[in-house]
Amino acid sequence: MSDAIAVTCKGSSACQVALQWVVPLMGCVTAGFLFYSPFPAVQRALKEGTIGKLNTIPYALLAANGLVWVLYSFLIQDWFIFGQNCVAWASSLYYTLALFPLSAPKSRLLTGALLIAFTTLIQTSAAIIFISGISHDTAVTALGLVANVVLVSFYGSPLATCVQVVREKDSSSLEFLLAFATAINGILWTSYGFAINNYYVAVPNGVGVLFALAQLVLIRAYPRKERTAQTDSNDITQVVTSK
Repeated sequence: MSDAIAVTCKGSSACQVALQWVVPLMGCVTAGFLFYSPFPAVQRALKEGTIGKLNTIPYALLAANGLVWVLYSFLIQDWFIFGQNCVAWASSLYYTLALFPLSAPKSRLLTGALLIAFTTLIQTSAAIIFISGISHDTAVTALGLVANVVLVSFYGSPLATCVQVVREKDSSSLEFLLAFATAINGILWTSYGFAINNYYVAVPNGVGVLFALAQLVLIRAYPRKERTAQTDSNDITQVVTSK
């Protein structure tokens, strides 16, 4: 049991079970929903042969995010963080690669560049940490900071289209299921982070909750409009250009 959990619970066995097992397990369950939530939209895009207004950048960043948190889980020896992020990496990499052929050239360039840049940053950071022989505490701090940068980038990536959502009064470029799952998942992992006294887990997930709530507000304020395949094909270029 984490010493931080023992201190927080002050001898309460129910509290200890909740923070050590229930909260992270629920976090893994909601994370699974988070990773599955784009699947219907991706499959629909593949079936129709058009990406519409789907934003592929969050999928690329989620893949990078999964990779860095898997590495971080090695350092802090946490199976919960390891398990959910293995699934995150695999599922989001599939979404990114599946939509690549349907994306506009500028969208492919931006998504690919971000995936390569973040993956290179993560690999370089991991090499320095695991090969250089720095202390464990320094390694946790260094990789924790890198993981925070990637996670906050993922959480904020859908908001890049918020100006266009407000201007067009159309939230088609935002996904309700993804935003909702992100909010619930973020709340659980924020709680777990505070429970184990790990602010690298707690703080970025707390920020993610705020970002997800902002998306939900936009989705509520500006309902999705019905669009034709031709309109969506034309609009994606404008979405990428506006970023």
